[in-house]
Amino acid sequence: MSIVNIHYWLQRIIILPLSLYLLAITNVAAYNFAPLTSRITDQANLLPPQIEANLVAKLKQHEAKTTNQVIVVTVKSLEDRSIEEYGVELGRHWGIGQKSKNNGVILLIAPNE
Repeated sequence: MSIVNIHYWLQRIIILPLSLYLLAITNVAAYNFAPLTSRITDQANLLPPQIEANLVAKLKQHEAKTTNQVIVVTVKSLEDRSIEEYGVELGRHWGIGQKSKNNGVILLIAPNE
């Protein structure tokens, strides 16, 4: 095998996958997600405190009964992403649901988008 062939294969086998991996990490890292502290994260300040408390209680009951994890998130901005992309990345970042059951749901509300 010549030096040219070795260089060609090194590019294809090592450099290209590594570059794609680093690009993927950079895209995910670009999000500025708030920490998951409750079943409701109201960054857009849409929910009055009493309604939020009642909804959190209902979501806890639902999760205890079904094991399905439902999270409600309001955001001021999707950071120039589609709502689908933002929601999927948020769910992965927070680890919503159980992997074995795929039972996590995010209700994502972006009123300014």
